[in-house]
Order: sequence, then C-alpha cells, then structure tokens
Amino acid sequence: MLRGPVLVGTDLSPASDEALRQGQQLASALDTRLLVCHVMPELLRVGVLFPQWRLAGPRETEVRQAAQDAVVRQIEAALGESHREVEILLESGTPHSGLLAQAEVTQAGTIVVAPGGTAAQVVRHADVPVLIARPSPPD
Repeated sequence: MLRGPVLVGTDLSPASDEALRQGQQLASALDTRLLVCHVMPELLRVGVLFPQWRLAGPRETEVRQAAQDAVVRQIEAALGESHREVEILLESGTPHSGLLAQAEVTQAGTIVVAPGGTAAQVVRHADVPVLIARPSPPD
C-alpha cells in the first residue's frame, strides 16, 4: 500500500499538466495530500564565482513569488474546479535533485512526473514509486 502524500513535479510545461491531473487523481484515490514541486535554477544562489549574477535579497523574493504565481496558474488551468487543497513547494537546483530532496523532506509516498530526462533521473534515484504521467489514448 502506498503511504504518504503524492508529490507532483512540474516544470510549468504542458506535459506537466497531465502529471498534475494524474497526481490529483492518485491523491484523491489514496485520500492523501497533493504536493506540487517546482524546481528553479540554482542561478539564484550563484555568488562565489560570479557575484555580479547574484540576485539581491528582494530580487530573489520577487523571482520566488513569480514562480509561485506561475505554479498556481498552472494548477488552476490543469485541474480547474476539481482541484483539492494543494501545497506548493519551491526548490532550487537541478530538477531531479530538487524533486528528490522534497520527496525525502515531505516523506512522499509517490512521485508523479511528466516523461523526459528529469523523469529518467528521478526513476533511477527515487526511494518511492514513481508514476510517469502520459496522456491516455482516446477511446
């Protein structure tokens, strides 16, 4: 039996819409929380080698808020009125490592991602089941 929340990784692409839909269905079926994680580039933390690229404190806050807003818009567009309470998580780093870190911190029972390179890395290193969300063929 799967335990823990369902963690959906989104890169804000249309392929992630299907991951959101399938993640929501799984969370509903398991009667558990739905977590949505977006991993931002590590550029926000660059500072030692290229201090001119380092974003100032308020600027970093603006970038995080813009990312949060983009995830909210995607969730609303993909799930519409059927979405349950969703917790949004923002991480920075490489997509697969950020998603795996959040899976560990949140004790996710399942990770849901769209097909692609990130999915391949998550599958290789995840300690929990991973669902690769592909659209179902039409009836």
